[in-house]
Amino acid sequence: MGQLLDSHNMTAPDLAERVHVSRRSMYNYVKGYRPLPIDVAYSIAQYFGVTIESLYDWVLVEA
Repeated sequence: MGQLLDSHNMTAPDLAERVHVSRRSMYNYVKGYRPLPIDVAYSIAQYFGVTIESLYDWVLVEA
């Protein structure tokens, strides 16, 4: 998500304010210290006009 913020010249606190999340929580999501909840991902995706899937790092798990 850091690249998305950079491409829009935004900081984590800027985004936190726009999607109504605490600055600390947003910082933790951006840095990967906490998983991004789906409701917050939805708000971020709506704000930037991207898919929710693009906000997550996907790892292929073989069964």
